[in-house]
Amino acid sequence: MMLLALCLSSGYLIFGRPFAYLGVTPFYPAELYLLLAALFLPRRWLGAMIGDLLALRPVALLSALVIAWGVVSVARGLEAGYDPEIALKEFSAHYYVLYFFVGRAVSHHFHRRRAALFFVISGLLAGINCIIYALYTSRIELFLPWAPEVPAFDVPAMLSYPLVGLTAFAPYTGVAGVVAIIVDLVASLTNPGRALWLSMLLGCGVVFALRPDRRMVVKVVISVLVVVAVVYSVGSLIPAAEGRGGSLSPMWVVAQVLSTFDPEMAHDLLIESDEGVEASTVYSRFGTINWRYTIWEFIIDSLDSAELWFLGHGYGLELPSLIIGAENLRSPHNFILYLLGYTGLIGLAIYLSFSGALLGAFYRLPRSPYRSFLLGQFASVWTLAMFGNALETPFVTVPYYLGMGMAYGAAVIEARSVKKDNA
Repeated sequence: MMLLALCLSSGYLIFGRPFAYLGVTPFYPAELYLLLAALFLPRRWLGAMIGDLLALRPVALLSALVIAWGVVSVARGLEAGYDPEIALKEFSAHYYVLYFFVGRAVSHHFHRRRAALFFVISGLLAGINCIIYALYTSRIELFLPWAPEVPAFDVPAMLSYPLVGLTAFAPYTGVAGVVAIIVDLVASLTNPGRALWLSMLLGCGVVFALRPDRRMVVKVVISVLVVVAVVYSVGSLIPAAEGRGGSLSPMWVVAQVLSTFDPEMAHDLLIESDEGVEASTVYSRFGTINWRYTIWEFIIDSLDSAELWFLGHGYGLELPSLIIGAENLRSPHNFILYLLGYTGLIGLAIYLSFSGALLGAFYRLPRSPYRSFLLGQFASVWTLAMFGNALETPFVTVPYYLGMGMAYGAAVIEARSVKKDNA
């Protein structure tokens, strides 16, 4: 089951959204694996979870509350006449927390070198797929026959995940780890997402701050220098993904960052550097900030009673679809507002408390690559969740909780083994 868990995580990390739709409602990869885990590992994860509940352990108690309040939100949505299928999809953000306990149940084989190998393989394949998407497949209009709204090719949503793992387990990845980091960094530039860049920076920054290691520093510095050399030497020859504009030229990369704060300055920078053809794309990049603000303001304004503030609208209603111009969006691109709009202040408080309990459990672990990875990944994913559709989607949530469960379980097993050896 651990090998299957790694394959499931890799599928989401490498292929993103198309992999999440390999199946028919309600039998998608995430749901099928949960079903298999319930059939073949009931005592090891359900039994352990129930034991934690009876022992009043905070993570288990709060995870049960997260699921229970999700059921309440589905019931509110159905009572209001919302779409049942949409309600169940939105409810998945709650029951996917079970993957943390499933990950713990299969963690006994997730030792350091196996973890490092997983991050090398998934990082390399995700990065390669991301680069192929930028160069070729992003220009192919092909959709899944059974899900016509889902493109057959898409960019991996969470390149920061393997990158944080590669940084935390750098002493065990060898030369392949350096290659994987270089590929992922180049891939992140070919599919520019400022939230992704920030999540990579914060996640890896946390790892560095918690457990600086000479081999880690050397590998990351070499990787960054190689990427800088690639950008300065041949970056202008490497196109970005379709719809993202530009190439990997140094000025275009800088302009993407500047456009967040001052699109006029970013536009002028491209004009002055003889990249005027791409200058107009800067304004569209800035526009992604504007529509986020529009959706966020709408959600807050829609909570026009005490009942809605505390309980939310309930699941089954796609809030962004009510806004003209945002009909194709499935998420408000901010998980705090997602929870607030659908589950109210109560649902938001429960989920944040659960996340806080996880963070506390990770922080109390002994110093190790597992601890650095867990805390770095927590920072990385929550950064993504503030500006994108992350924790409400399976291609982020499943590898996040499954990987966290495996790393946490392995850290606990390792700490017990060390304590036993020292006794």
